[in-house]
Amino acid sequence: MLPIHFVDGDATTPHAGGNKIIAQFCNDTGGDVQARLFYGEHHHFTVGGALNANAVIGRPRLEIATPPEVIDVDDIRMLEHFDRDLLRVFDDHDTNGNAITHVDGFRDFRELKRRVNAGLPLSPAETRDS
Repeated sequence: MLPIHFVDGDATTPHAGGNKIIAQFCNDTGGDVQARLFYGEHHHFTVGGALNANAVIGRPRLEIATPPEVIDVDDIRMLEHFDRDLLRVFDDHDTNGNAITHVDGFRDFRELKRRVNAGLPLSPAETRDS
């Protein structure tokens, strides 16, 4: 977890294994923010430059010139970025027998934060050093 409070220039995540920003604080960054994954929860962020992330999760309150595309916490694309055991995932079938998968946010936010703080992968496709 990268707790950014006030940064005059750019904010980047410090090492390859922990290049995720899971924030719980109000943040003010004068330059760019760079991370592979950015989840701002419901907190407020002022970003003076660009937010460069492969995935921006949820709907953080952003003051930024160009708002990024986001993936809502109930979007099926969450499975591309997080292990199923971190998410509330429901599998079902429609009336034609077709499989349906529904994602309804995070199952265990403490476990998510623990993995980020330890630099551990959040998804099966990710390795500790990626």
